[in-house]
Amino acid sequence: MNKIKILFVVFGIILMVSSAGCIENLVKKPEVSASGFKYDSIDNEGNIVFKIKVNVSNENPIGVKLKSLDLKIYCIKSDGSLVEVGKAYKEDVKIDSGSNIIEIPVVLSKDKLIDLAMESSDGKLNLLIKGTANIDAIITTISVPIEFKRTVDVGALVGIKNVMDTVSNGTEGVINGTASSLTEVMNKMGFEKPKVSIVKTEYAGKDNDGNPIVNVYLDIQNPNSVKFTIKSIQYDIISKSGAYLGHGEISNIEVLENSTKEVKVPTKMDEQSLKSVIMAEKSFTIPVVIDGSVVVKGLMGMPDKTIIFKKEKDLTIPESVIQ
Repeated sequence: MNKIKILFVVFGIILMVSSAGCIENLVKKPEVSASGFKYDSIDNEGNIVFKIKVNVSNENPIGVKLKSLDLKIYCIKSDGSLVEVGKAYKEDVKIDSGSNIIEIPVVLSKDKLIDLAMESSDGKLNLLIKGTANIDAIITTISVPIEFKRTVDVGALVGIKNVMDTVSNGTEGVINGTASSLTEVMNKMGFEKPKVSIVKTEYAGKDNDGNPIVNVYLDIQNPNSVKFTIKSIQYDIISKSGAYLGHGEISNIEVLENSTKEVKVPTKMDEQSLKSVIMAEKSFTIPVVIDGSVVVKGLMGMPDKTIIFKKEKDLTIPESVIQ
């Protein structure tokens, strides 16, 4: 009886092995192609982040899994040689039946791009994106090569490097007929100064120590196609007579490209000064001056940019504060 069971098991194994090739042939090889390559942002080290969109077309009736997508990005020099400037990696992505778009961030070395752009006559670089998509198709792993080319314009980076070199050397003047100051370079890139406005103030109660808290709402408008980080917002609230009432600050705020970011800053007020101003004004709505600055982190290794703001606002405080 045991011999018969063993024979059935052996027969089953032989049948599975012999039919595996037939089953594998039934699995259609997914198609992998590039569908997008665009600038995204500048990282904390000043390197340039692009986003690659890859389309995986799965014609099988069931889903598969992208085990890994490993890409390397090369710059094609004028002599045809390749210089690696970045890489991208993605793993464990579910691929449904049909078309699937996968977005992968890729970090390109700022220093390498600048050096290569310096060798280019027009600041444009031809990039080769090349790699392999490894797809887990249930009973087998399919490796699909992917390769495409894109051209990026990093001419502005050349201007920035020239200006930075000029600043470090203590010299002035027009560099290569492009720009002689960081401001001119940013203007050449089309970077506009962010706008800061104070929307409103509102009383928010007291903290655990009994200090009055006022929320100040600011709008940070970014008209550029580049996102940036606000390193800090700091301000003082002063009465129109010059009395110090409170101080607010906040840090590390990301403002996306072409957007307006509302920022709420809780501000601890000086209770005695606040009471004195209310008594002097004989009103619970008092005019105040909000005087401060916004520090925007410099892009691509450039210096931070400070934006000064000063705005008069009415501040309404409930009667209970002075009771």
